[in-house]
Amino acid sequence: MKTKNCFVMVALAAATLLASCNDDEKNRPVAATGVELNASTLSLLVGTDTVLTATVLPLDAADARVDWTSSDPEIASVDAGKVSALKAGGPVAITATTNDGGFEATCNVTVTLPPETFVAPEDVAVSTVCGNVLIGTANGALDVARFAVPYAIAVASPDLIFVGDNLNHRVQKIDVPGNNVSTLAGPPPASMFLMAPAGYANATGGDARFSNPIALALDAAGNLYAADNENCAIRKITQAGVVTTFAGGEPKEPGFADAAGAAARFNEPSGIAVDKDGYVYVADGKNYRVRKISPAGVVTTLAGSGAQGAADGAGSDAQFQELHGLEVDAEGNVYVADDSRVRKISPAGVVTTLAGGTEKGYAEGVGTAARFDVIMDVAIDAEGYLYATDLGNNCIRRITPSGVVTTLAGTGSAGTANGLGTEAMFNDPGGIDIDASGTLFIVEMSSNRVRKITFNN
Repeated sequence: MKTKNCFVMVALAAATLLASCNDDEKNRPVAATGVELNASTLSLLVGTDTVLTATVLPLDAADARVDWTSSDPEIASVDAGKVSALKAGGPVAITATTNDGGFEATCNVTVTLPPETFVAPEDVAVSTVCGNVLIGTANGALDVARFAVPYAIAVASPDLIFVGDNLNHRVQKIDVPGNNVSTLAGPPPASMFLMAPAGYANATGGDARFSNPIALALDAAGNLYAADNENCAIRKITQAGVVTTFAGGEPKEPGFADAAGAAARFNEPSGIAVDKDGYVYVADGKNYRVRKISPAGVVTTLAGSGAQGAADGAGSDAQFQELHGLEVDAEGNVYVADDSRVRKISPAGVVTTLAGGTEKGYAEGVGTAARFDVIMDVAIDAEGYLYATDLGNNCIRRITPSGVVTTLAGTGSAGTANGLGTEAMFNDPGGIDIDASGTLFIVEMSSNRVRKITFNN
């Protein structure tokens, strides 16, 4: 009887042990054996995003977490599976890696620009904001005010515009809804027809002096920067009209020196732009270089050898022919009007030709097949389309991101007519700028006016 009971107890113990082992097997964590993505390739447009889904295998894996990485986050970034297309390029490898076992799955993402759009002349309207064909120095109402060969323009909004009144050696403020043109900085008008004097003085309002303020640009805080051409200096102007020298030496000290503030040297700077981070870019005319100034006033050279020429290349291997206005996009690319071409400079200083050739002329076309006759300035819109003032052809040209050049407005002949697109006329268009809504503003050097281009579509 004892033997029988002993056998039963052993059997029960064995059963209990077996059940315990089976429970351990059931409760043991399941290791990952792989990972899958819901797509292996993607094509996205710049500015869009999508979500990739990662599935860790088997479906009951204990640790189903993944880490996400991008092989080029400047083109396509990833955050918890959300892929954002930032600029054209690729393919970029977006990789999901399991925390358990390090298994990987990759999706190759290519980012492209949106399809390019083209504007018909009948969708463009040209009008006059202010000024008078007669040269002069008068402030006052929009239809009374007079300029003397205005070169530069900077647009804070459709209601607030600044003009570099070149031969009056001052910066003008245009209050559109207030129907008033006044002097922000520089000498006040002596009379309607007598040009205001040139000079050099850091001061406020009418006590400040310039010598041919040939280009203007606004920073995010509303400060103006002026390329003070004959003073070979970069000047800063607050909204209150307080003028200081941001970089460059005493007046009429042309030279070349990369340095900080007053130790830097320029030679007839002819164009200026400010990026979103407060860096100032300068077309240094007679030095045949494009310079970059930090917010602290430290000047460096972005591109150009110092010798006049037409070579594309990196940094000091590049050459420029005749520098005028420039613009910078959100990614830090600089576009510069170089005689009859538009040059593009990457943030690393690599110079290429976007449109135009070394021979002056007039031709619509793609890239170097297009022709211009002295480009005075360029502006860029939020979608990356460039607008250029074609001085010799008396028209405004439009350049797509791929370099397709068309005529936006102007007949090709000098005149003052407002109207639609290629029915309108310009007389030596100079500086150009664009507001947040995409409206263009242009100064005309020979008809002493500010013009506006709006889009009807």
